[in-house]
Amino acid sequence: MVPLDSSLEDSGAATNSGRDQSGPASAGPSDVREVAEPAVDAEPGVLDTPVSGNERRRWRDKLATAAIGTGKTIEKVRRSRLEAVEPDASGRWSKEHRSKLLRYVYERDDRRCGVCGAETRIEAAQVEHIVPKIFAFFDISKAGKAVRGTRYKSLLHKLDNLQASHTYCNKNKGNAADVTRWRHPTMPPLTVALAEDGAEFRVPPEPVKGH
Repeated sequence: MVPLDSSLEDSGAATNSGRDQSGPASAGPSDVREVAEPAVDAEPGVLDTPVSGNERRRWRDKLATAAIGTGKTIEKVRRSRLEAVEPDASGRWSKEHRSKLLRYVYERDDRRCGVCGAETRIEAAQVEHIVPKIFAFFDISKAGKAVRGTRYKSLLHKLDNLQASHTYCNKNKGNAADVTRWRHPTMPPLTVALAEDGAEFRVPPEPVKGH
């Protein structure tokens, strides 16, 4: 047998040695294609589509409407939970629940006393009924005073018939029949009683338009 030429063996060894020292061979065409492929497939035109000003405003309005709806729902649930707790036979709530009611009406009325309209600290305020409890059912006389009757039914222990007031103001108001003393004219009007025909009795009375 003819021996293998040693020069060819050396040449092959040198070639292999050169490859080992120089590292991996350069990428071929197929390797280049694999590297060049995007990592994330995206639908053509989605990422680079400009958003118009009208589109932005439309989405902003949608988000604002959704936020308002959520806020109203939360408020409705909060009111429902507060009103679900009835006072005892003497017309009083527990200290804990009374504190929750006070906090609600105090914040609703911008931290003001509903009787005198002045600002007050919550520590110096108490919950009081706008329509005195003795007028659970009442009529309004020609003189503008409440008299016991059947025309209106007070909302009694509902939140719209409650307000925060100074202790002094509450005692001074007492069971006043004069409806102008029930809630200060600078306070936001509240529906405090309803009639069978759906008529609402609000205090303070809202000014007549055009006057």
